[in-house]
Amino acid sequence: MILFNQKEVITKQSILDFCDAKITEIDKLGNHLCIIFKEENIDKQELETWRLVMTLDQFTQVRREIDIPSISPIQLKAIHAKEAAKKKEALVAPEPIEEVKEPNVNFSEENIKTIQTLKREEASYINWKSNEEVKEATLARRRIDPDIITRLLNYVFRFHQRMVKTDGYSHSHRDKDRNLAYFLKTIAPKSVGLPTLSCQKIYTGQSYQDITKVYRQNWVNLCMYFIKRGDKDKLPGYLVKHYVG
Repeated sequence: MILFNQKEVITKQSILDFCDAKITEIDKLGNHLCIIFKEENIDKQELETWRLVMTLDQFTQVRREIDIPSISPIQLKAIHAKEAAKKKEALVAPEPIEEVKEPNVNFSEENIKTIQTLKREEASYINWKSNEEVKEATLARRRIDPDIITRLLNYVFRFHQRMVKTDGYSHSHRDKDRNLAYFLKTIAPKSVGLPTLSCQKIYTGQSYQDITKVYRQNWVNLCMYFIKRGDKDKLPGYLVKHYVG
């Protein structure tokens, strides 16, 4: 027996445009975020109030969709090529190990030469009782996902473009969030969960050069912007040393 079912589905779509409204209040109520919009209706001569309520998870999802930058086709192709090369290298059979015979060495006093002792160089001190320093040292040794590196650099240059457009750097002495050195040291690393030391190596192209070399001219332009304004002293020293000299 042949059965035939047919359904008619009606979809309703509503659009709320708050572009002309003013946000007058933002409240956090438990796990919910409440945003109050107000707009004056001139035709009706009354003040309209809209209350938008969403969960913190929904707000976080919106922020995440906005903050994640897009990857160009060239960058995506380079990432795939690098991963394919790694897989191919892993499949290559190791070369046979040749047996090495120990040489017959005469250790008589006549054949013993003076041994030169090299100067000892101290490594940077790590306070192993400090969980933060141990955590940063551990993270700095880990391999970083290429997507995170791209996201970090795009975030930095979006911040710079916004500051240039709004002349935000001129207020950096009063507002540390508009200070480039503070942003590169604290805000940008926290946004991607990387230690400051790893981020500085990425900024200067000392690590992951297959990705960071694309952004070299951006860093040069950023440094020249400050120099032309007479604000070279506001640039971090490691950027000046690497891109200005």
